[in-house]
Amino acid sequence: MTKGFVKKWAKKAWVLDCDFAGTLSGGIDPPKNLLFCEMTSADTVEIGYDFPETGGLSDVRYHVIDPHKVRKDVFVFTKDGRIMMNGSPFPGIERLADPWTADESNGFINDFRSAFASEEKH
Repeated sequence: MTKGFVKKWAKKAWVLDCDFAGTLSGGIDPPKNLLFCEMTSADTVEIGYDFPETGGLSDVRYHVIDPHKVRKDVFVFTKDGRIMMNGSPFPGIERLADPWTADESNGFINDFRSAFASEEKH
């Protein structure tokens, strides 16, 4: 897998995971602020983020300890065409089974499988 492919799909997975968090919390969880997206090895991408202190246009504080602390999500791409996020399969069985996230999960899996197959041909 090329560096561009791995970074592109790690970021797509990360954005989708952020959407899942917003969907499942009813939008009350703080959004992740992307800080960086970098390769740490040929098959691994770290995405760094922090959280905002307050929500949107209001002064309502999110319930996050140390919101400006840099946190990381780690994506590992396996040779058999799977994505692991923080040690667990992405999007994971819980996202495939949840009626609010199943369509997006299945769509992501199908798109990734197609792109992975195409990437493997090159």
